[in-house]
Amino acid sequence: MTKAKARGYIDIREGKKGTSYRAKVRVRDKSRSSGYYEKNASFETMKKAETWRDKKIKELDNYGVPTLDEEIEKQEKIASSRRKEIKLGELILTYLEDPQNARKKIGDSKYYGLLKITSYKIANKRVSTLRKSDLDEFCHQRRYVDEVVGYTAYMDIGYIKSVIKKAKSYGVNGSIEFIEDAMLLYKDDFNENPKTCLLEFKANERDTTISDEDFEHLRAGLLKRQEHHAAIIPFLTILDFAVATCMRVSEICRVTWRDFKEDRKTLFIRNRKHPKKKNFDQEIPLIGGAFEILQERKAEAIKSAHFKLDDRIFPYVADSVGAGWRETRKKLIAQGINLEHIVFHDLRSHGITKLIKEGWDISEVAIVSGHTNLDVLNRIYARIKPDDIVEKYEKKEIAKKEAQAKTSKINNLKGKVAFSF
Repeated sequence: MTKAKARGYIDIREGKKGTSYRAKVRVRDKSRSSGYYEKNASFETMKKAETWRDKKIKELDNYGVPTLDEEIEKQEKIASSRRKEIKLGELILTYLEDPQNARKKIGDSKYYGLLKITSYKIANKRVSTLRKSDLDEFCHQRRYVDEVVGYTAYMDIGYIKSVIKKAKSYGVNGSIEFIEDAMLLYKDDFNENPKTCLLEFKANERDTTISDEDFEHLRAGLLKRQEHHAAIIPFLTILDFAVATCMRVSEICRVTWRDFKEDRKTLFIRNRKHPKKKNFDQEIPLIGGAFEILQERKAEAIKSAHFKLDDRIFPYVADSVGAGWRETRKKLIAQGINLEHIVFHDLRSHGITKLIKEGWDISEVAIVSGHTNLDVLNRIYARIKPDDIVEKYEKKEIAKKEAQAKTSKINNLKGKVAFSF
């Protein structure tokens, strides 16, 4: 604070609305561009103007001239007090209803990620009261209940930050400062002990493979869940379709009958995830039983009097499909079956690896999976192991020996026939 002697003045002004009294105080301050710190206010009576002037002079003489930072902070407090107090969930919905944040613009991952966040406890907290402890609780839920990886939880916090960053423009009281401070602490935690930290700051490349035995266990578990009297989701059909098309669960639960090009045996997928493009559409071939699955579902759907082309082929919530998958896996793990390493998204890699093992060219596989970067497809999704190569080699050797034996047998027969003549 800068100490200085304050001076006060009152100007009498005549206007259309009558006489007004403009009180002004000023004090010399070299830190200001004008050389003075000034404040003024207008009043209807001389008495009110004198009271305000004397009060301000006393404050300046006792406490000195406020710094620019203190003035900005005071103005921010005044502005904050005038903004609405709403819950994070309400702010997220306001954000998503903004035409600038349409799903096509922000992408499916962020759009559905934000919608999912509205179902958590943190969404019921007022934006202005959010603290690191709320982030801790949210991340703990995501990591140890939903079983997502640390990088996914990190992305979720990034989504929350982007929404709160827009709070002021919506007239809502809120600041991202607590998130920025929390991130510094999370990074310190990660550097000290990455295994126990709630967040991971870089996506780890998964190398999980699903064995034939794992797959059969999963099929048996999902069949049992599907046959429950209250079940409505056809888990096995979705499982087979996911492997055949290499599609994400969010895409499977989004495509409509209009997207099914039956005459071409293809499926049109809108707004696919892409590292650079926001509105990325692709048409994929329906092979490996996928076309037959859609034909059967369409035949059943047409029987309904309410069938429409804009209806979803799999009209289920992607989160519900994922939750059913996780619950099934938990029950199987409880039975002693080692499936901790497998998540639903691994079905995409399983389908890609299956195509490669069947002899499809990598560029052809990319048309099915939708990858535009063959390096990513090769490095992350094509999970070919050394023993796969050994198995392929041994099969080729067996086939080669069988072919040689067959050729030798034919030549021997030809030799015997020639000798008989």
